[in-house]
Amino acid sequence: FARNPWDLIAWRDRLYIGLGDSSNEGPSPNAGPVPLLTYDPAPERFGQEARLPEEQVDRFYRLDGDLWIPGADPRQSWRWGNLYRRQGSWWWQYRTLPQTIHTYPLARGGETLVAGVSITEAVPAGVGQAGYGSAVALSEDGGRHWRVVPLGGWRIVALLTVAGQRFAVDVFPGPKLQQWLNQEQRQSFHAPLYQYLEPDRFERRPDLKAAMIFPQTPAASQATGIIERAVTWGDRAAYIGSFYPPGAPYPVQRAYLAHSLRRGAIAVEPIPLPADGLAFDLRLEGDRLELLWAQPLTNHRWRSQVWTSQDGHHWRPLVSFTAVAPARSFERLGDRRYFGLGSLTYPNPQDCRPMDQVSGTLVVTPATPPGSSGE
Repeated sequence: FARNPWDLIAWRDRLYIGLGDSSNEGPSPNAGPVPLLTYDPAPERFGQEARLPEEQVDRFYRLDGDLWIPGADPRQSWRWGNLYRRQGSWWWQYRTLPQTIHTYPLARGGETLVAGVSITEAVPAGVGQAGYGSAVALSEDGGRHWRVVPLGGWRIVALLTVAGQRFAVDVFPGPKLQQWLNQEQRQSFHAPLYQYLEPDRFERRPDLKAAMIFPQTPAASQATGIIERAVTWGDRAAYIGSFYPPGAPYPVQRAYLAHSLRRGAIAVEPIPLPADGLAFDLRLEGDRLELLWAQPLTNHRWRSQVWTSQDGHHWRPLVSFTAVAPARSFERLGDRRYFGLGSLTYPNPQDCRPMDQVSGTLVVTPATPPGSSGE
């Protein structure tokens, strides 16, 4: 499971691959330190650029002309959280985020670097038994120093910009997580979304219910919902919602477009995948949005597909292939597309399934010019 390619990104003629397992359960619990692997298509060779003191490399970001990795789950003291920045030929570790357990999203808002984090002191003393929870960190000097705004929920998993409004996204709690929030007396702190108000102030938006953010998705009312991937597409935000309903063989993962999150004018629509389709990744190619999704077939096989759209209403297929595991991530490098195959559930140590055997495999398409419709 720790070979799952959670994210792929092209950077200076190489493909970077995010690996690891930050879960507390499974046959590879709390993996790490994690090797930072690259793939160079010229010699068709894998390499290792670094070994990071993290349990999982979850996401890559291109910011300020450099490549960044947020420290999803450091294997170091939580007195400080981690950021990793590749400048020139070197990786730099910024151990500067105060009291940080998890760092997931990273974004640039004007001159400010914004990180969504979980910190050890998110609520005042005397509230519950666990002081950790959600916060947003802001830096004007490229991540060397931070101002932390505690929010008090669970953890910030995404940052959204919709029609000029900015939001920090917490988890949409299912019954089990809601019970924990109630026991921790966090009703006055937790909200699924926090709207950014200048300066350094956030407003709770409890009006934004799961059914609004994940419309036409029954699983959103049955289980905890998490935004896994999010991209800003013009005035809209495209994102993937992930849910784990009780008894489901796989997580339910759907894709959405948010046009407005203004009070009284909420406008979110699902991208129309088949009922058994699972959304996995999003990327921008110029002014087009590309969506990677997969569909289970018979005989333990999966069909992975890439759809593209210029307007969010009309979608056309670009790539389609079958394998014994779905593609969890994708990226373009030069005139080829790369897909990372991975597992969906923790493997059984007594039963190595075909999906487990191919986790961590890259699939590459034949050379095709960017923007071509003949893939």
